[in-house]
Amino acid sequence: MTGEPTRAERVHTVAAACLGWLFSAMDIVLLLLLREDIERDLGVAAASLDAAIGVGLVFSALGAMVFAQLGDRFGRARALTLAIVIYSVGTGAMALSWDAWSLVAFRAVSGIGTGGEWSLGFALIGEVWRPVRRGTIGGLVQSMFNVGTLLGIVLAVGLGDRWRLVFGLAAAPAIVVVYIRARVPESAIWRQLEAARARGEVPADLVRAFSRPPLSEIFRGRLLRVTLLATLLFTLMNCAFYMFGSQVTSFLTSPLEEGGMGWTRGQAGPVFFSMTFMAGLSAALAGHLSDLVGRRAVFSALCSLGACAFVALFFVLRGLEPDRPLAFWVVIVVVSAAYGINGVVGAYFTELYPTHLRATGPGFVSNLGKLLSGGAPLLAGIIIRSVASSGSSPRFGWVLGLSAPALCYAVLAALVWTLPSVDGRSLAALERDEYLETPRRSTGR
Repeated sequence: MTGEPTRAERVHTVAAACLGWLFSAMDIVLLLLLREDIERDLGVAAASLDAAIGVGLVFSALGAMVFAQLGDRFGRARALTLAIVIYSVGTGAMALSWDAWSLVAFRAVSGIGTGGEWSLGFALIGEVWRPVRRGTIGGLVQSMFNVGTLLGIVLAVGLGDRWRLVFGLAAAPAIVVVYIRARVPESAIWRQLEAARARGEVPADLVRAFSRPPLSEIFRGRLLRVTLLATLLFTLMNCAFYMFGSQVTSFLTSPLEEGGMGWTRGQAGPVFFSMTFMAGLSAALAGHLSDLVGRRAVFSALCSLGACAFVALFFVLRGLEPDRPLAFWVVIVVVSAAYGINGVVGAYFTELYPTHLRATGPGFVSNLGKLLSGGAPLLAGIIIRSVASSGSSPRFGWVLGLSAPALCYAVLAALVWTLPSVDGRSLAALERDEYLETPRRSTGR
């Protein structure tokens, strides 16, 4: 069957992507939220947890480079199934960790699985949904990351002292595999591509392209520039997220004498909820707006907002009093709105690459970005601890470490305009890269 996808196929594909993205978010955030309980129970230093976070990012990148190519060669749904199984096993195994090394090893396995999920899920969605609403659906799927984060917060707050049980429960994504195998077919576009290859109807230049590893193809022709710029973009995005996200929990719960807020996890819970809710809402709205006014315009506007918000956070933190957190809370919510850029990139980058590279291209650039930013949590921790140990006010280390993403956002706001505009383009089974030639007005239609 190679016809247009049915409504049921569209719905099931989006549902599978949403579930996969929801559970992978839990996998990512639980280590951030439960780090103090894990440090205490396993007797490991904070730097070991920072390393585990970084290792997860590194192996996520490596996993994506493999799974994205499998998705282009053997089918998106098949590869997605295997990726979900692997990160479910890795996350569940973290409940059995007995020291820092075992925790890092299980985190690496989990990272391999999560690396493939993003590019495979968005490749499926991009190929089954109508072009004029592709950004809206992409924003909806991305917002599931925040729903998963909220679920992770609930588990962390409610069962934080039983972190092993939390990670055991987080292995639930394995259930999604049954749903995918039963309800989610390969996209019609990918099936058309495979049918053309089987019948020998592929033009000679594309036959040569198909004979080479997909990873090498994204560095050829017009795609080379796209790949390099997109990698830089994702590197800065991940640096901005992980420098802040890996340390904000510790800031809120660290003792006052160490420059923190001295809150319990329960007191910090409403802040986490507000941040996560705003990021999810922003992602959903950003995806919809990108269909109306263009992917790059929405992305750049949110990055500009993020740069301003992190500068404001610098000044708010300097005078922050733990019992008067209103200004901090407001700025944190605005900072979280900037994370809505994630609601744009899923649809945008599936449109930037041709069908035979639609998983490989976005999967490589997004996860190489993670790999290159893998040291961001360590860097943020070094800034915070080194400033505190230099004799300066303990609070000033947190001020510098938490507001550092302002620079990343400022660069991102300009960088996105160096990429082509391909908003809402029609996708075909057999594609070259000519669609990157013609300047487009960013209307999303």
